[in-house]
Amino acid sequence: QYRQALPVLKQLIKHYPRYRYWHQLGGLYGQLNKNIERLVATEVVYLAGALKKERELVSLAYLYLGANTPYRAAVTLEKGIDKKQVKATAKHLELLGQAWQQAGEGKKARPVLEKAAALSGEGKIYAQLAGVYLDIGDNESAVAAAQNALQKGQLKRPGAVQLVLGNAQLNLHCYDKAVEAFEQAGKYKAAVVNAKQWLNYARAEGERVKDLREAGAKLEGCGA
Repeated sequence: QYRQALPVLKQLIKHYPRYRYWHQLGGLYGQLNKNIERLVATEVVYLAGALKKERELVSLAYLYLGANTPYRAAVTLEKGIDKKQVKATAKHLELLGQAWQQAGEGKKARPVLEKAAALSGEGKIYAQLAGVYLDIGDNESAVAAAQNALQKGQLKRPGAVQLVLGNAQLNLHCYDKAVEAFEQAGKYKAAVVNAKQWLNYARAEGERVKDLREAGAKLEGCGA
C-alpha cells in the first residue's frame, strides 16, 4: 500500500531526518511512478555523500537523464567511476558517453565512447560514436565509425546511422557516396522523411559542384 505508506514516511523524515528514510522515500516515489519526486529525494542522499553503491549511482544517472539534465548525469557517473564506486564497464562508459553527448559535450563524450567501443565491440556504441564525431566535425572518423557500426549490425536505428554517414560524406564533398547513404537510409521507415530531404540536397549539391568544375572552378574534391 504505497500511497498509504507515503505520509507515514514523510512524518518519519520530519521528526527523524535520517538519510535512510530519504532513500526509502525515493524508492517509494519510484513505485508510484513519480520520477521527479524520486530524483529529488535521491539527490538529497547523494549530495550528503550517503549514496555510494554502484547500482544506486547508476540509477541516479538514469533519473537525471529522464529529467533532461544530462550534465548532472555525466558528472555523477564520472565521479563514481573516478572514485571506483562504479566500474568502468562498456555499459557504464556507454551511458557516460551518452550523457556527455546529450549535454552538448562532444569532446568529453569522444574518449569515453572510444573506450566503450574498444571494450564491447558492439555496433550500437560505434553508431553513437559516429554521431559524436559528426557533432565535433571529425567527418573522416564519423564515416569510419558509421561503417563499422553498420558492418557489426544489430542496430536499433540503422537508418539513423546511414543519415550520419551521409552527412559526414557531404561534409567531405563525397556527393555520390552521400547519395548512396541517404538512399540506404530511405529504406527504413523511421528515417524515410529525413532521408528524402537529404537525398534531394545531396543530388542537387553534387550537380551544382559538377557544373562549377566544368566552368573552370577549382573546388575541393572527395575527402579533401
